[in-house]
Amino acid sequence: EGEQWMNTGSFMPFARTKAEREEQGDPRPSLEERYPSHAAYIAAVTRVCKDRVDEGFMLQEDADRFIDAAKQRNPLDPSVRLGPLVQAGAFRGV
Repeated sequence: EGEQWMNTGSFMPFARTKAEREEQGDPRPSLEERYPSHAAYIAAVTRVCKDRVDEGFMLQEDADRFIDAAKQRNPLDPSVRLGPLVQAGAFRGV
């Protein structure tokens, strides 16, 4: 509540760990519960991007940018700031 901006969307990252999620009272599975490794995270991003391209909802060049960003940013690493992989059409590096 109170985290959305009119007409611009919003982003609320998943908790990184199960302990953090439980502490915050967040019912959504944490990143570590969703992805057992960085490789599993990259595989999930790749699978979703492929599905969206196959369905005609995403261009391959955009899918490639998301996959490259996922390879460069490990959300399971506590030193990595949690945020969207790609924002406003621009790559967000580490």
